Amino acid sequence: MRVEVGVSENWQNVESVKLDGNEVKYCTVADTDLGLVVRFVADADGNFVTEGDEVKKETLYGNVEIVFKGGA
Repeated sequence: MRVEVGVSENWQNVESVKLDGNEVKYCTVADTDLGLVVRFVADADGNFVTEGDEVKKETLYGNVEIVFKGGA
């Protein structure tokens, strides 16, 4: 299953995304079949890191779990 902010209709029903059992903050894409998440990069203070005019993103790989609100 793949959910993506602004693309997937069911994204608003996502409670959290976990990678190898740990919650992923600032996630924009989660794909359980490919085992990847894409998220915005934040510094130690929680501020987004930019590259030029864009917020930096990183792709992480592992066991992805998408948790839906209400167990849906």
